[in-house]
Amino acid sequence: MRFCWKPCSPSATGVCLKSSRPRVEIPNDDLRDYLGRMADFLTPSDPGAVCCALIGQAQHDPAFAAAFRSRFLRAQRDRDRLPLDRAIARGQLPPGTDVAADVDQLVGPVCYRVLVTGEPVGRPFTDRLVDGYLRGLPR
Repeated sequence: MRFCWKPCSPSATGVCLKSSRPRVEIPNDDLRDYLGRMADFLTPSDPGAVCCALIGQAQHDPAFAAAFRSRFLRAQRDRDRLPLDRAIARGQLPPGTDVAADVDQLVGPVCYRVLVTGEPVGRPFTDRLVDGYLRGLPR
């Protein structure tokens, strides 16, 4: 996803979302690697800063929020599901796994730290999230 700010009327959002290759690629099926790459994207990168700014804008502009969710966040959510969906397909997670809830459990703390607390979201943090998730799985 590529973003650009455009001049517009005060009632419009001023944001144009243009489709391009996603900046966060899924390099393999490893959940630990994916979550770490997501945290890397959201914190030190300019595109990550823009993404965070757009999430903030969505809190104040319902029309923008609807467009942002449908044009960007829905596709991001699908990408966030892929490591878990693939693990289910490989038999590493049970078929009845609640993937939506598990994505919330894994991605939510990263977003909370980036958007709310400003605490670090480096690999040690994302590794702890994955470790905690894996410990909670039925054996």
